[in-house]
Amino acid sequence: MVKTRKEFLKRMMELANIETIERADEIAQIVIALIKEEIGEDLSHRIAETVPEDLAKGWESISLKIAQKEFSGAVTPEEHEKIQKIHKKDFSGKITEEEHEKVKKILKKDFG
Repeated sequence: MVKTRKEFLKRMMELANIETIERADEIAQIVIALIKEEIGEDLSHRIAETVPEDLAKGWESISLKIAQKEFSGAVTPEEHEKIQKIHKKDFSGKITEEEHEKVKKILKKDFG
């Protein structure tokens, strides 16, 4: 069983023959956002409570609006730079709970 977001994305890269972790992340965000939309907020929170902490952080931070904007390429260069910085730190496993909450607030403010 994968325990981190990075492990999940690497596994996804292998299974789907995806060349970069960034592309795997974009695709995973769309799929997870669609699942979350279908299952509703209550079940989504229950899922986040049952998976390892790193995966839960990723699960909770994903929204369909953000994923669509990022996936479509409609992000501005500044937004893209913010996203890349977040992903680099998140993938390194060095993001703290406080930073995670701050990131969620920034993404919500910037992307709705």
